[in-house]
Amino acid sequence: MASWNSLPPEIRRMVFQASLSQSPNPTAPDPTAPVLATVSREWQDFFERSTFKDLAVIYVTKNNRIFTQAMAVLLKVLSLWSGDYGGLELELDARSPSDCRYFNLIYELHDDFLFRHQNEDELFDTVERFYRKRHEIVKRSLGILPGFTRRSMNLAWKVNYSSTRRLRGEHLKLKPSLIKRGWAYSQIVRNLPATPIVKGLVIRRVAPRLIALESLGKIMRESFMALEYFSYSTYMERTDHKEQDFLDDLATQLLPSLPASLKTFRYSRRPVRDTCHPWINKLPKSLLFAQACHRFTEFRAPHDIPPLILFDDIVAGGERKESKLENLSIVTMYLAHFEPQCMITKHLISAAQAAAMMPRLRTMELSCSYQGYGCLFRCEMDDYKVQITWRYLQNGPSFDLEEQVIQEWEKIASHRLFNVNNAPFDKNEGQWKRPMIIPYLHLKRLAYSTLEEAQLRAFQDGYRQWWYKPMTQESRGIY
Repeated sequence: MASWNSLPPEIRRMVFQASLSQSPNPTAPDPTAPVLATVSREWQDFFERSTFKDLAVIYVTKNNRIFTQAMAVLLKVLSLWSGDYGGLELELDARSPSDCRYFNLIYELHDDFLFRHQNEDELFDTVERFYRKRHEIVKRSLGILPGFTRRSMNLAWKVNYSSTRRLRGEHLKLKPSLIKRGWAYSQIVRNLPATPIVKGLVIRRVAPRLIALESLGKIMRESFMALEYFSYSTYMERTDHKEQDFLDDLATQLLPSLPASLKTFRYSRRPVRDTCHPWINKLPKSLLFAQACHRFTEFRAPHDIPPLILFDDIVAGGERKESKLENLSIVTMYLAHFEPQCMITKHLISAAQAAAMMPRLRTMELSCSYQGYGCLFRCEMDDYKVQITWRYLQNGPSFDLEEQVIQEWEKIASHRLFNVNNAPFDKNEGQWKRPMIIPYLHLKRLAYSTLEEAQLRAFQDGYRQWWYKPMTQESRGIY
């Protein structure tokens, strides 16, 4: 029998590779590798490299260093502005260059998804063409014959959802060693440069990799002290424990760090495949935003909070004389066609009771829209008049504006003129679709940004991507 050392190097390499391929999980290190590494120095060199090469520690450190350096350069450049008027809107987007190679079905990861500042008509057409083009490219890559369509097809059946965990990774953090010290070996802690030019900040759902809220809070406190508009959209975490940690950081790190200059806050957090249970943390999150909403002039409530719970928490907090809230937008599935009439009535009565706690409130809108159904409730008030509006589908499922609701809102009017507008939506040709409600919204840009409206118009049946497939009935039609 030939000894191991007498075998050609190619044969020995094949033996090593064959031993690794016997692992029950090819994507995980071989559990027998540590034992095999004790045979000899040669075996140790091979199996230790194969065991430890996938450790993420070095990549987490590298990612944080890249993120920190990029933010340091960006903030330094923005801090050079010394004007007294004007400003800019900044969008922060964290992703890996390889994301679009591994996850080409997430269309927004591609570099050609760069839609900014076009007029609305041009933007709507461009975004729709983009999704159609990407959809056809993906179908060809999956071997789907040209012209093959199916009303419910969204390509989900071709995707291994466990691979989406790669996108999550570790949330990006500012490295203290690179951002806090004024110079090498110094013990003096420095702040980030002030950037009063930044008036708006947008963080969109592109990939689930987030900026850690502790780091984002530091940027808010020290750099974005003149911020007036903040739109923050994220995905839910994979586990209930991580989602609870996110909520804790939201309450202790981000919300307290928002500058006093902030007027408009749009927040949404949605479930997708492979996330924690969508009902987790609804109660503490509702209480958190019921208290925080009074700090802003305009507020869009998170989609995953039931409005009834939010209104009850606002009422429980009592009248807030210092409340700044003037415009409140709620896009919700809790006014959907499958809800009983009594629940619709209860929501609208609770809305009136919550409005009484906001002395500066001018407009409140609750809307629900998806394929085949839509409804809208709006209250507008000033020093002389209060008007409530109820819109519904004329030829479709609808609910009544009951007398109890009218009486409750009439109490809010008190001595002011009170008017009720109870009418169906204008007659539309064909079936009602989700974006059709947007022209009826008086707070449409609070409910939907221009890009979000363009995406809603593009996400029709047959052109929706798998990443946006709703996991729960309550999220259907919102995203």
